[in-house]
Amino acid sequence: MKTSSLTNLVLGSVLLFSAAACEYEWKEKQAKTKVETSQGEQADIKEPEAPPVAEKVVSNERPVLAPGKEVSGDAVVPKGLKQINLTELAEKGALKVSSNDPSAESNLKTVIDEIETTLVRSDQINPFVFTLEFSEPHTFKAAKVLSSYSDYGWAIKIDEGERFVVPSIIDNQWSTILWPQGLKGKKVTVEVLRIVRDNYVHVNEISLFE
Repeated sequence: MKTSSLTNLVLGSVLLFSAAACEYEWKEKQAKTKVETSQGEQADIKEPEAPPVAEKVVSNERPVLAPGKEVSGDAVVPKGLKQINLTELAEKGALKVSSNDPSAESNLKTVIDEIETTLVRSDQINPFVFTLEFSEPHTFKAAKVLSSYSDYGWAIKIDEGERFVVPSIIDNQWSTILWPQGLKGKKVTVEVLRIVRDNYVHVNEISLFE
């Protein structure tokens, strides 16, 4: 009887130990599976790729005037021609002057004031384009431009007619174009190109004659 009880006790202990061991092994396996699953999930998560950074292209090319009929620009205004008083027309509302540089709008009157020492400067806009719109048509026989702080080129067009281009003029020197037969229109477009250094175009005067 004692032997049987002892045997039962030993067998019970062995079974209890085996059950505990199996439970531990099962829990360890479950924990390992969770870790592996977690690591696998982390491995599947990829950081979004940053968009490629565009390379900044630096060009050494200078701006140029659009093509047209090239003229020398070194003519002299004949004594018989009358200079149009652009300032007076603007004050009467018979002339509107605008440009392609919004920052210069408040100072555009300086290009028609017939004072060589005053000027308007573009804010890194090259060429600097001026539009003179008259309420009544005029017959234009000559045009003069003065630009400073750089050699310059310029172009002019009456209404939608032929475009005349002066490729290059020395800094701070007047340039003149003549139309002996006259060009009639209400809209004059003048472009002034700064040729060297930066793109701040300085325009002192635009004069028109009839």
